[in-house]
Amino acid sequence: MPTLEERLASLEAENRQLRAQITELSKKTTRFRDMILSTPVAVAVASVETELVDYGNPAFASLLGYDLEELMGLPLTKVFAEEPDYIQHLFVKCVAEGAWQGELRYCHKDGSPIPALLTASVLHDSDGKPYAVVGFAHDMRQQKAQEAQLRIFKMLVENAPDGIALIDLDLDLTYANPAFEAMFGYQQTTLGRSLKELILPEDLAQLELLAETARTCGTVMGELRYRRANGEVFMAQVSGMILRDETDEPIGFASINRDLTDQLRAEQERRALQEEVIQAQQAALRELSTPLMPIADKVVVMPIIGSIDQTRAQMIMETLLEGIAAHRATFAILDITGVRVVDTQVAAAMIRAAQAARMLGAEVVLTGIGPEVAQTLVHIGADLRELVARSSLQQGIAYAMKRI
Repeated sequence: MPTLEERLASLEAENRQLRAQITELSKKTTRFRDMILSTPVAVAVASVETELVDYGNPAFASLLGYDLEELMGLPLTKVFAEEPDYIQHLFVKCVAEGAWQGELRYCHKDGSPIPALLTASVLHDSDGKPYAVVGFAHDMRQQKAQEAQLRIFKMLVENAPDGIALIDLDLDLTYANPAFEAMFGYQQTTLGRSLKELILPEDLAQLELLAETARTCGTVMGELRYRRANGEVFMAQVSGMILRDETDEPIGFASINRDLTDQLRAEQERRALQEEVIQAQQAALRELSTPLMPIADKVVVMPIIGSIDQTRAQMIMETLLEGIAAHRATFAILDITGVRVVDTQVAAAMIRAAQAARMLGAEVVLTGIGPEVAQTLVHIGADLRELVARSSLQQGIAYAMKRI
């Protein structure tokens, strides 16, 4: 049987051991408290019995906009922005199952909701009885904002009229929006296909050049000829850019493709219409510059004003001959009162017109010859035997009217 001294020594040893354990436990408690106080994760403890907040760390108080003292004793129904019955249901469920995780909306002091991911677990006493629930909340406002922005951009891309595609560094398609798929008309998706399969072989060098330019400059714009599933070839305007990861390493390309079929067709139609307008304008100008008027049965008059070059002389002859044939004229009066200069080519054209008119059975009467024109005709030795010349239009008309 141990002596009194031995028992005292044993008790002192046990006391030293207990004091050491208490000291170590105190250190651990201090470290744990410091960790909870300094962590950016919002931590709160709620009583199972009262369903009130027993503790909240500074991050939790900051998340909800309260002071630490204001949090103590705050009902859970005020902590969350969800319906009170739903919060109570989840609390009971967590206590019964020992843990719960999911998204909930906390309620800020100003009443605004705060989306968060909550991870909760039950604390038990030494008898295994639950006495509190500790929750760790991760603020999801930034994530939700990014998700909302991502949804908006996805809607823009999915509903864009232009074909948008993502391509890896090997030029294989990794994403294609509906417009891109519809552009090619394949029954199966274009994903996984090489972009090289979709363009004409003659444009492979252009494709490689565009890809290299995007690598070097960041962005690029050009044109490529694609082939649809039905074999139809179409031109597309391509706007591309290089994609990089967080280390600035290239990971692929993004490309926006605009089908130019309708635009090119519209431009072709516009050019054709423009050509028609030009031709109509030229015809109108010809009629204005070389008007031909019937003044009596079998008599037509063409007054000419302004300068005459070779082109206009040809127009005069064509209009004159067409008018003679159309009106079955036997006399055609060319009045050049308004003409100041006549050169050799114009005089020759008039002679040819008179000769052609004779072949149609008509006689050409030239009127309005001024002194300068007369001198020119004599100087160049124009042969006017095919023409009847009169000094004025009135005399020319009188000449023709006497002979019909």
